[in-house]
Amino acid sequence: RLNYRLMNKYLFTLTARRDGSSVFAANQKYATFPSAAFAWIVSEEDFLDNAAFLDLLKLRVSYGAVGNQAISPYQSLSLATTSRYVFGEESALGIYPSRIANTDLKWETTSQYNVGVDMGFFKNRVNLTVDLYYKKTSDLLQNIQIPQSTGFSNMTTNFGNVTNKGLEISGKFYAVAT
Repeated sequence: RLNYRLMNKYLFTLTARRDGSSVFAANQKYATFPSAAFAWIVSEEDFLDNAAFLDLLKLRVSYGAVGNQAISPYQSLSLATTSRYVFGEESALGIYPSRIANTDLKWETTSQYNVGVDMGFFKNRVNLTVDLYYKKTSDLLQNIQIPQSTGFSNMTTNFGNVTNKGLEISGKFYAVAT
């Protein structure tokens, strides 16, 4: 993580993480998840010196990605199971493949973009935060049904995307005793 503050009004943050998990396929065990953010504290600018009612005005923009590994171990590997069966007049033990391998099983990734503004007024008695966001989760980890003609009924795979977007507004108001 790298944080840098320039002239007490420009804020920069860069982060990168590399995660590994044994639950994924041999060639997909590691993934890198970056993030970056920039903020401008506009209220520190000289042109707002005469705005006595304004204590804070900060504009923010950011991007970040995270990974999800929330599946049981060994889902990328084929699995053999034992079973008893009758062979002639004897009971015999057999082994059969019970799960198909997925050599492409990888991290589910969520990326988010955010644009926001933080405001404080009247000696910070009134605070307002507004955030506009766009969030996309890709390569969802799912156990899907596959055609029985493959010899298997399901498989853990990366399948589908989900998008969330919206506007968040929050505020705090402090009463003044007279």
